[in-house]
Amino acid sequence: MGRRLNCALLVTCALAGCTGTSSRGKIVFQSTRDGNFEIYSMNDDGSNLQRLTNSPAYDVSPSWSPDGSQVLFASDRDGNWEIYVMEPDGADVKRLTSPPGSSTSPCWVQEGTKIVFVSTRDAVNGEIYTMNADGSNVERLTRDSTVKDSPAMMPDGNSLLFTVNGRAGYYIAALDRSRQVQVVLTPESYNATSPKVSTDGSLVLFAAAPDGFSGIYMVTRTGEKTKRLTPADVDCRTPAWGVSAREIVYSKNAGIYLLSLDTKKEIKLSARGDSAPHWIKN
Repeated sequence: MGRRLNCALLVTCALAGCTGTSSRGKIVFQSTRDGNFEIYSMNDDGSNLQRLTNSPAYDVSPSWSPDGSQVLFASDRDGNWEIYVMEPDGADVKRLTSPPGSSTSPCWVQEGTKIVFVSTRDAVNGEIYTMNADGSNVERLTRDSTVKDSPAMMPDGNSLLFTVNGRAGYYIAALDRSRQVQVVLTPESYNATSPKVSTDGSLVLFAAAPDGFSGIYMVTRTGEKTKRLTPADVDCRTPAWGVSAREIVYSKNAGIYLLSLDTKKEIKLSARGDSAPHWIKN
């Protein structure tokens, strides 16, 4: 009888998407598993899947607030790309931005009082802005002719990372807000995107495809010691830091994967059109 019960539990766990690890946090991500892009959450062992949005429009680019009390995302649900925030269960959705222009790629500044995002409100190419967490006090940070995406603020709030669409490919750049000095962290030949900063600000994760396959890389904030973290023969994209600087999550084969940088062990958490994960500790 006990043996039959154990088998039943294993079958139930497999159907639920369990991975055999214990949950230490939660992951939000975007997915097309039910049709169009919606926002979902799950435990970081793949269990307790929850759908947070249900809209005929696209809901994308989710991220937890630093205290885990809100989820930030972008959506075209009101006919224009804008920035929204909601509670962790999907309740109380609030729009933070309004036309003119579109607003996308939102990201919390480390302490959670500010949000950085991309907008075309003042320029066709899109510039980077900040605003308060309630959508007030919008401030433009960049003013040039380059096309920018996926901004990420350094923990000190003084330096900014973002993707630039250069003439020969995409690259990651850093900008000092006070001096407006741009430092290039990756060459254009890398086609690098999606920078994510470690909690202490010393390391940067990004996706890049210098050899045809998009992989996950790590580099210091000064652009030194670039290292590939995922295999060279499979596409991996949209990385994010884990609950420690020794773990990361990313999308691969339409699923979310967890990788230990110490053991090199990779665990599949989901695989139904899922991407753009963001992990927060319980």
